Amino acid sequence: MWRAVPALLFLCLTAAADIKPPDVLAHGEHGDDERFWVAQVTQLPNLPKTVQTTVYYRVVGQEDKWQVLARIPARVVSLASRGPQAAALLDDGQWMLLFTDSTPYTTGPLPAPARMIALAGGRDAWWAVGVVPGGISAIPATSPSTRPASATPATQPAQTRSAAARLVLFSLSANDWKPIAELPDDLSGAPAASVSVINESPYVASLDAAGVLRVRHLSANSWITDARQINVPAVVQFRMLSHPTLARLWVESAAGPDLVYTFGPKPAAPVQLQPIAGSAPASRTVAFFSGAIRMVAEVNGNLVEQDFDAGSGKPGQSAPLKLPQIGPMNQLHQLQWIVVTVALAIAVFGSFRQRATLQGTPLKVEEVPLAPYGRRLAAGLIDASLLILAMGIVLAHYRDMSAASESTAEVVILVVYWASAFAYVLYTTIMEVTLGRSIGKILLGLRIISIDGQPPQVPALITRNLLRLIDVGVFFGPLVMILLFPLRQRAGDVAAGTIVIYGEVQRKGDEEDQEATQQPVETHEQ
Repeated sequence: MWRAVPALLFLCLTAAADIKPPDVLAHGEHGDDERFWVAQVTQLPNLPKTVQTTVYYRVVGQEDKWQVLARIPARVVSLASRGPQAAALLDDGQWMLLFTDSTPYTTGPLPAPARMIALAGGRDAWWAVGVVPGGISAIPATSPSTRPASATPATQPAQTRSAAARLVLFSLSANDWKPIAELPDDLSGAPAASVSVINESPYVASLDAAGVLRVRHLSANSWITDARQINVPAVVQFRMLSHPTLARLWVESAAGPDLVYTFGPKPAAPVQLQPIAGSAPASRTVAFFSGAIRMVAEVNGNLVEQDFDAGSGKPGQSAPLKLPQIGPMNQLHQLQWIVVTVALAIAVFGSFRQRATLQGTPLKVEEVPLAPYGRRLAAGLIDASLLILAMGIVLAHYRDMSAASESTAEVVILVVYWASAFAYVLYTTIMEVTLGRSIGKILLGLRIISIDGQPPQVPALITRNLLRLIDVGVFFGPLVMILLFPLRQRAGDVAAGTIVIYGEVQRKGDEEDQEATQQPVETHEQ
């Protein structure tokens, strides 16, 4: 009886495996486009049941040059990549592509009734593992994402499958998910799985209901067993690591150090990784990138990184490297789109207002001597010289700063930029309200008039200058409107109903009267 106690204790530990959704994820890409992605799941303030995942990335050799790739209003459970293209798997089975220059794009799911639980990228295709009630035979043959009716995976027995949920490997090619093979019976009904593509062969790790890990890879339509049974007590999470040639499995255990198993012709003992101090279960992850095993963990709300030697597990750095949080520049980039949208809305509203106003005035477009582009640009540069000078000085100083002070430099740049911008707007407002035009316009011979040809009122001048904040808010990008609008107006001119001219407005009626007064008076002798 007492001899059975150790076995029963071990059974309890393994059966108690509790796979938790990760709060931190990491993934490395190898080859010509080496990139490292890290994701952090956080709860939104005042919304206890709502989470957001922020995905960061950097390229090889730029350890401190992290950038924010995406903010996803959902929990991401896995990261994958194909070259520089990243992808994220959500906890509801949906997956999306992540882009550096646009918002994430949700792509097609696995064919019903499959639900995706693991995702990986290969050289030529995306790979996924899905839970399918009834197995591969339950996927309708008429589904656009199914295999041809005649195709039979090598692991599919001839007899009818039961309705139990099974794991199926899928491949995405030509925008169509195809079921490739069903995992063997001893992996059926596993509560969790991870997939990675090594030498273009998909490797799948799976945890069964008894808490036993197994690893297999698909070769020539047959499953090859790499690890028939890995007994790790109290598994918290596990993941197949991305690597160009070696299959590695990382396992986090609540009962001891993290373990990294390597599979191949000469299997070695697992490498032990000591967790980063202060990291809790499911708040850390491991990835292989740039020749080292890298652990990323959340400590007191901040992300920290520690690299380890892949062969011995010895830490490569004496202290974790703190990863940057969302900086002011990243927040400003998001606000730019909002500001542009506001500017366009103002422009559309103002154009309707101008159309109604012009219908009641005899002023014609051909009568208005619009300010030439060159003169208006020169006047603008003169008026913004203080802003340009201030930014030139601070950027020259910022270029010499070390990477460690980069976040502080961003704050300094923003403060100087916006202080100079407000001074610029205040200067142009005071000059135009008091003198009718700024120094730049005086030097270049430019004037401001209302769209009815009359001098603008003070409220209109204040409006056109306050809306310069839209221009400076996106680094003067909206000034391109001057090239697009027939009256060469920026957003402030459209909203205020003003036009910048060079010279005087010449109405046709005035020209005819002037010509009549200049004609000699004819006399008739009786």
